[in-house]
Amino acid sequence: MFNSLWVAKTGMEAQDTRVATIANNMANASTTAFKKDMAHFTSLGYTEIRGNGASNETGDLGVGSVSIGRGVQMADTSKIYTQGSVKETGSETDFMVGGEGYFVLLNNNDEAYYTRDGHFEMVQDAGGGQTFNMVHVATNMKLAAVAADTNGVVDNINFEALKITPPTGQTEIGPLMLDRDGQVLMQTSVGDEPMSTAQFIPLARFGSKSGLVQNPGGAYKDDATRTGGASFLAGLPTAGFGNVRHKALEVSNVTVIDEMVDMRLQQLWDVSYPGVPQQTLVEHTGSTWGMLNGENFKLRLEIEEAYLLPDGRYQLLVPELQSFRMDKAIFSQVAKGGTQTTDEGMLEQQTVRFILLSGRSLLLDFLMLEALMVVDEEPTSSIFHLDVDMVVTSS
Repeated sequence: MFNSLWVAKTGMEAQDTRVATIANNMANASTTAFKKDMAHFTSLGYTEIRGNGASNETGDLGVGSVSIGRGVQMADTSKIYTQGSVKETGSETDFMVGGEGYFVLLNNNDEAYYTRDGHFEMVQDAGGGQTFNMVHVATNMKLAAVAADTNGVVDNINFEALKITPPTGQTEIGPLMLDRDGQVLMQTSVGDEPMSTAQFIPLARFGSKSGLVQNPGGAYKDDATRTGGASFLAGLPTAGFGNVRHKALEVSNVTVIDEMVDMRLQQLWDVSYPGVPQQTLVEHTGSTWGMLNGENFKLRLEIEEAYLLPDGRYQLLVPELQSFRMDKAIFSQVAKGGTQTTDEGMLEQQTVRFILLSGRSLLLDFLMLEALMVVDEEPTSSIFHLDVDMVVTSS
């Protein structure tokens, strides 16, 4: 009895962690250059009650073995480091890495940190005067730069904070530019050739990114024993490091629809377990996206197009919805569920019940979402916000 309760407890704890991971991904869907997390689980093994060849009560040798699962535990969480899409901002202090590289940041002790988030602002240097640094907005650390000598040779070893000063004889900093080699340029006056600052934005690369230690603000610290150490490059775009794009930012690689479906399917998997009260089953499978009466359903989606309908309203088109495959999502959850349940008999019953329930529930969820994406006025933004209070209806 107590052993079965313990096994159930391990499953609940594992699923709580998985749902928390999904929730964190969704919360950071708008965070610049955020990389989604994925939770991984492992079995706690089995307790062998009777082995093959053991004698039974009559003294005869048994044929089968009896093993009872001990439950499940968290193995680890991993980052998914796929490239996020491009968001053009038009801001002179926004940069984006296209490729595997990371910007180098320096804290007040000149210790190096690394980030994919290229949102900076110009802040006056601590020394005062007309010298400015590029300060990372999320961490307040400075963007590092490397210098080129008079022959144009770039120093990839000695980092200093990027410094921007007005040209000789001028009091204001002109518009900033970036050439294809990552060199920072400044426009001195309209029509003139941009002036070189003789500073390049370096990129860092790691042998194993899983060894990076995440800090607040999207900054990472290098644990060289796990990453193999950082290598740096500036002044020449090279495969593997990528290049720096000006006036643009990298969007989070979280796909909101995928995360929302993952959370919904996990909920449906849990209530599909044999023995769950019928009222609980009906309540959760009949709710839209698992939201219960009185809860607030909020969603932020990027829309690609708005179609004018015959009645004068607009149907919003979300690319994520067009590429979604329900069958793939459902059977992916079945595979995950197999690592969360150690009772094979229960697993088979739960799987059949889950497939039947999830197909119906997800279809209704998407039909409701599509209905909510019909609006009275043509949208003026590519971002669509849903904010709906859920209520029980007679249907």
